[in-house]
Amino acid sequence: MEQIVSFSDAHLGNYYARSKTFLQTLERHEGAKQLISLGDLFERDGVLSATEWKIIEFLRAYREKIVFIEGNHDPIEGGIIKRFIGAKVRKKYVVTINGKKFCFRHGHQFHDSYGIYNWRIVDRVSLHLLRFLQCFKNTPVGRIVKACHTKFSERIAKKAKQYAYQNKFDVIVCAHTHQVFADCAIQPHYYNCGGFLTFDDTCSYVTVNELGEILHHHVDPID
Repeated sequence: MEQIVSFSDAHLGNYYARSKTFLQTLERHEGAKQLISLGDLFERDGVLSATEWKIIEFLRAYREKIVFIEGNHDPIEGGIIKRFIGAKVRKKYVVTINGKKFCFRHGHQFHDSYGIYNWRIVDRVSLHLLRFLQCFKNTPVGRIVKACHTKFSERIAKKAKQYAYQNKFDVIVCAHTHQVFADCAIQPHYYNCGGFLTFDDTCSYVTVNELGEILHHHVDPID
């Protein structure tokens, strides 16, 4: 049985959100022991669709077994999750499974300049620009963009692993970069969920079983 299903970066209310795919994934795993929303569940100032209101109904129904972690788009101070779902939000979540100490954290804390994305115009322009550049993903320009994105993911992973080492975590699971990533060469191990608003052709999330083993899952979008 899945101990934990961790998903991130749905950005509900965003024009590009893959809400139908996200809802279908949640329903597939409603029997999991615990769900973790690893940040950026909502888009600031977003307009929710009918499907996204169904997602909120699902999350409200199962909120007793869902851990909500803040992201840079839905910080604790903003109260978005509390207002829509009526749930407490944490900055991180620590749990031990089969002797392994896990830390779940969104990951924007490991991004040196993430503060500029609190400026809504910067955030929106960046998102639209990256989505536009995806039109060129199979061209030299697209490969350069992907290489830069991977370098960014590597920097986040490095800082997250340092934080995990300092706090004696065996595994740290993050999000924020919207890119599936893993660094397990040496402990502590690092995993990135990827997300449901990605710049690739798939959505992704992670599960943790009772042995403390992590698996990345990829989902073909239906929207």
